[in-house]
Amino acid sequence: MNKLIITLTLLIAVSLTTTAQVNTAISFQGELSTANVTADGPHNFSFALFDAAENGLQIGNTLFIDNVAVNQGIFTVELDFGPGAFAGDQLWLEVAVQISNSADPLELLTPRQAIQAAPYALHAEMVAIDAVSGAEIANGSISGDDIALNSIQSIHIQGGSGSNLNADLLDGMDSQDFAQQAVIDNLNNTITALQQQLNTLNDRVVNGPRILGRSYQTSNGKFNYNGDSGSQAANAMCQDSFPSHSGAHMCTSHEVSRALASKRFPNDTNNINNVELWTDDFTFNNYSGSGFDENNSVHSNCYGLLENAGDVARGTTMLLRFDQASPGNGGGLPGDFAHLRRNVGCGYSYPVLCCQ
Repeated sequence: MNKLIITLTLLIAVSLTTTAQVNTAISFQGELSTANVTADGPHNFSFALFDAAENGLQIGNTLFIDNVAVNQGIFTVELDFGPGAFAGDQLWLEVAVQISNSADPLELLTPRQAIQAAPYALHAEMVAIDAVSGAEIANGSISGDDIALNSIQSIHIQGGSGSNLNADLLDGMDSQDFAQQAVIDNLNNTITALQQQLNTLNDRVVNGPRILGRSYQTSNGKFNYNGDSGSQAANAMCQDSFPSHSGAHMCTSHEVSRALASKRFPNDTNNINNVELWTDDFTFNNYSGSGFDENNSVHSNCYGLLENAGDVARGTTMLLRFDQASPGNGGGLPGDFAHLRRNVGCGYSYPVLCCQ
């Protein structure tokens, strides 16, 4: 089944606050298009924070925002993972999207984008009295250049030998200088990560499907894997075999034809060359066991699993051949092609041909 593949350009605007507390909401504004056509209408999004680029632990809850208005490709959402989400460690943002009311699942965008350690270092116009104590300021972190002239008076200095103030610390500091550069650096890094993600999405939209290879596991045509069955189990086998490729699934014959035409397959084809592999294609078989011919997927599709049809059901396999010389009048020119074999008995065990 073809999935919605989008091109996403995202700008992050960090909300500022003039109160003593930091506003933890982050505003995302983006431009959404499919196949170079700007999107319109409502879309559903999900956002999640993780402590690693792959796998790792999720920080906070996943934010689901449904029916986001997209007008001529432009949309804006507000995200708030709470005051405890950004504690100073580097995090990664995982984004997924789907058209509202679509039967397809949310499309996961990969890779996750890195968020630097200070997305929450927002510009504070003022700080509440006693909000920062001496214990929270590292020794030597404030120099004389950081303290404004005449900004500290005797009433601000704690008495006793523990104060140990140096006159060089009392000649200039602007509180607005602390967070601004950190925010700018973080935004630049985020834009770079988003551009890399955009390049990946553009590759998938413009160039079409890609053959990833064969699954590590083999199965008969009635796939059963990790609690899934049928085509869903075959897709799960591909996802476990190619975990870094979002949306890995059992290839269809149409996808294989497009991938071969655009040479979108692994450089090393040894483990898929001239090997019979399960693929997904409509398969029909005339079945007359009930006294009349039936031509439907209930009796004919191994991985439909709508009934235990035994040897009556059939599946489809594919044999890929790379850099094969053409015979006869072809003049020996090399080429890549696929041999599709329908009506294959379900009992045979083969790997799955996986695509993205």
